[in-house]
Amino acid sequence: MSRRQFARGSAIQGTGWGVSLVLQAAHFAVAARFLTPTEFAAYVAALALYGITGALSEFGLQQTSVLAFQTSDEARVMRASVVASVLLGGASLVVAVVITALALPRSVQDPALLLVPAFVIARAELPFQALRQHRLQFGRVASAEVAGRVVALASLAVIALGGDSLSTTGRFAAVGLTLALGLSVSVIMLIGRPSPQPDGRHGKPLSALRLIVEAVPLGLTNAASFVHVRIDQVILAAYGVTIALADYAIAYRLLDAAVALVSAVGMVALPLLARRPRHERAQASREFGDLLSVLAVVMGMLAFIFAPQLVLLLGGHQYTYAAWLARLLSPALVVSVLNVSGAQLAIVERRASALLRIAILGVALNVALNVALIPRYGVRASAVATVVTETIGAGLVARLAEMLVPGSIDWVGMLAALGGFLIASFGGLAAWREVSIFAGCVVGVAGVVVALLPLLGSARHALAAWRARGRRDEPPPSGDVDPPTRSLPIPPTPPGRTQH
Repeated sequence: MSRRQFARGSAIQGTGWGVSLVLQAAHFAVAARFLTPTEFAAYVAALALYGITGALSEFGLQQTSVLAFQTSDEARVMRASVVASVLLGGASLVVAVVITALALPRSVQDPALLLVPAFVIARAELPFQALRQHRLQFGRVASAEVAGRVVALASLAVIALGGDSLSTTGRFAAVGLTLALGLSVSVIMLIGRPSPQPDGRHGKPLSALRLIVEAVPLGLTNAASFVHVRIDQVILAAYGVTIALADYAIAYRLLDAAVALVSAVGMVALPLLARRPRHERAQASREFGDLLSVLAVVMGMLAFIFAPQLVLLLGGHQYTYAAWLARLLSPALVVSVLNVSGAQLAIVERRASALLRIAILGVALNVALNVALIPRYGVRASAVATVVTETIGAGLVARLAEMLVPGSIDWVGMLAALGGFLIASFGGLAAWREVSIFAGCVVGVAGVVVALLPLLGSARHALAAWRARGRRDEPPPSGDVDPPTRSLPIPPTPPGRTQH
């Protein structure tokens, strides 16, 4: 994995997904204003349900397909991936409809059913995303995502301008239609024709059933991880905390946006790490982790400082409490970003089963904390439970990655990033309120320095290695050294004779 490939791919994918997330947030904000607060809470609950079932239907197929492209030709992997996606998508859709009909209140059933077309189209997108990711065509993936978001936002904005006379069902249908329309544009742009191996070989045989079996541990891990970050909203809805749920959903949207942006960088790292020889993955993982540490601190501080303004853009003046919830969730943002490096390495090392055990533990602990604390502390309990369980999970994933590839995790850098962020954010805010603005700024700067100080040594070593490699690549000056001599092969010894 060359630094140039990683930097270029990360820049393209990160920029594209950043623009896409801004457009997604704008669509979310328009929906929050287009729907009434009660309707918006029901819409959020329906989105959470389909997010969970979507993770179940994806089932790790995209990442497993990317790894399968390393050993089989594109046409064979694509056929298996499309069939597997149809099978899992259909099964997950049945589960979603049954849950909607039996477990959710009537207010949530209408938006849930009207989101079915968007769910189906999103499942059709996965095989083509995996193909473009394998080919390192990150520009195509990013542009398709942005184009789809633009279409969804523009269509919803047009409907919202003249949709005052629509009924509740009409407004839900309009939001679902715009999502489906945008996803259709993304799929059309991603469609590509797979090519056979240039040497005519087909690699390992692969069927849809085998691809599903290989994806089972990773798919269950992704599903459990998504349940981990969505189950608290379902529990809040079950307790009837509808208005606070809307505030919490807006606050959590900031966390989702930041983690999705870094996951885009993870999409770049996965195929590049898979192509790297195993003995070189430790260094590559540490370099990736250093980049994530910087991103974690920067994104966490931006989310913490500008939480009131971001919440105002997303939900408007009626969701002002979401700003404090967003700040409570900001440590989970930092931890989630730091967790990406170890998780990607474990996936490449084919140890998704260990990740699954960690994810199940996180879900169980999150559910227990929410059920125990929500009746007394309300929505704040969900934010604290998310931070606690995300931190425990990230530590276990990092330990797993270190066991698989020794030297792949920079423990000092991770702890410094998290500790420095806590000092700069909550410590700086406390000093600001209790002492003065100047004291708050001093504490904030000190925290950032603590967070980034361990990375200076890594940056210095990387720069020295880059300069040394550049010197090795330079041709020697003329006349300074003797021309290289060509070694001649030693002829084989005839039978019955010995070389002296």
